[in-house]
Amino acid sequence: MIATLYLHGLPGGAAELDLGGSPSGWIVPDRLAWTDYDTGVTQLAARLPEQCRLIGFSIGAMTALRLAARAPDRVVDLTLISPAAPLETGDFLPDMAGRKVFEAARRGGWPFRALTAAQSLIARSFPRLLMQMLFAGTTKAEKFLADAHSSELSGVIATTYGSGRAAYLDELQHYVRPWRGVLAGVRAAVTVHHGEADNWSPPAMGAALVASLPDAKLIRYPELGHYGTLATFLEQEGRFR
Repeated sequence: MIATLYLHGLPGGAAELDLGGSPSGWIVPDRLAWTDYDTGVTQLAARLPEQCRLIGFSIGAMTALRLAARAPDRVVDLTLISPAAPLETGDFLPDMAGRKVFEAARRGGWPFRALTAAQSLIARSFPRLLMQMLFAGTTKAEKFLADAHSSELSGVIATTYGSGRAAYLDELQHYVRPWRGVLAGVRAAVTVHHGEADNWSPPAMGAALVASLPDAKLIRYPELGHYGTLATFLEQEGRFR
């Protein structure tokens, strides 16, 4: 039997699955509990089931790809939803809603710590306000989806910027460093699902990943955004299970 592992976004968590009915039986590693990102990936790769399917959403795609490259004999299928591609594979930052955060992460130092500390403060006291700020530049459909699932999304945002903040900062800094070389080691067939209205992970990221992977295909969703694509994918999964 093939096990399915879901690698959530950041901010994010297992509650993301509730956007599409929360498929049962999926394993959701708690990356927000990792004390060191590299160690976490290494240990998880060593514990992967003999045959598994990886589903990576948003920045979780990076972890899914790293796992697939480290354990090519175990990962039989890889699905990436609204994936965040390596920044060095294209000029993506100008079109990313989180541009300021990623630019600050690249620079590091006190400006990055100050920005994320401010986010953490808002998340602890007003998680729904921070959610509204994060979704401010998204489509009406994305905002409607966020409002409909405000409890779940506010919860994962509060956890990410609260108890999971150290892990979040560590993974974010790994993301902004060059990691394109990982893609050459992926042997599993890859399916990329990407919304054309996504301004968290611009559509060009999905195309760049497909062009850089040995065996990959791209499924486009003309009117969907970041979370809308995830919700649609999860609903499709539920119908075919």
